[in-house]
Amino acid sequence: MGTLKGLCLIQWLLVVLSEWSRVQEFGIPKPSARSVHVAVFDPTINQFWIHGGSSDGVLPDLWSFDFDTGTWDRKQQLTQSPSPRMDHVAVWDSDDYALWLHGGYDGVSYFDDLWRYSSYTWTNIMVGGPSARSQHVAVWDASNRAIWVHGGLCDCSLKQDLWKFDTRQGTWSQMPESGNQPSARSNHVAAWDSTNLALWIHAGYDRS
Repeated sequence: MGTLKGLCLIQWLLVVLSEWSRVQEFGIPKPSARSVHVAVFDPTINQFWIHGGSSDGVLPDLWSFDFDTGTWDRKQQLTQSPSPRMDHVAVWDSDDYALWLHGGYDGVSYFDDLWRYSSYTWTNIMVGGPSARSQHVAVWDASNRAIWVHGGLCDCSLKQDLWKFDTRQGTWSQMPESGNQPSARSNHVAAWDSTNLALWIHAGYDRS
């Protein structure tokens, strides 16, 4: 069997043998049912974090799930925390062990605020940047220690702007527009390519 055929066979076997498994949870408490919340993963200590979302109302709570113990922990919030929200975005900074949140919607108002959570403390980053919005995307750029934000929706107005927040300088920069940029959209997805320092986005909705 040739090398290429062998590699293809291995890849096929990995796909076939892969399967979903429900993660076992132990004890209480745990988060209530919800949707349109945000989540990040902390690879350093193998934890999954969630914030906010909507159930019977809009939620303000912050939780982490420890994969090693199978338990949830409702995180203490020792300072003023972000108001309840949904359809916001979140990224995780592994080097500083910090969660970042931006924007969102509470059913009445759209938000343009940027928050940082670390050591049980929230900090509201009071600097100008993207306008209020929800249903946008954000990614973490570890090489430049930056947050990238694109698109979204506010009061039926779609966004196509791209912003970068430099966490070292504490400043927002709007990227120049070009004729080849993606059209205005919301509810799309995004990922960061750390090798080529590139942002990838896919699909979305333009409400037409």
